[in-house]
Amino acid sequence: MEGEAILAIINRCRKNMDEIIGSVALDLEIDQIGDIEKREKVRHFYDQTITIKIDYAAEILERVRELSEQTSIRTLDRFHLSFAEISQACVLFIMKYGKM
Repeated sequence: MEGEAILAIINRCRKNMDEIIGSVALDLEIDQIGDIEKREKVRHFYDQTITIKIDYAAEILERVRELSEQTSIRTLDRFHLSFAEISQACVLFIMKYGKM
């Protein structure tokens, strides 16, 4: 069901001509997938899905520092949130081990 939900979101974004934003933080997280076959499948899907990729910037690192002082959000999620803020994303969803 989660896979179907993700595909539905992606298809809706494509239909509405919305940007699907990737980031170097997502690249890092994908690179950490231990199962090589799964990592390659996720990488291929990700590369075929995103329409724009956001790179590191000083503002992102500053925002990550601010979030680390203000919240207990895990480090990689602080990066995801910071990238989303910098890119002015309207929606952010984070999957954990195949779950939303």
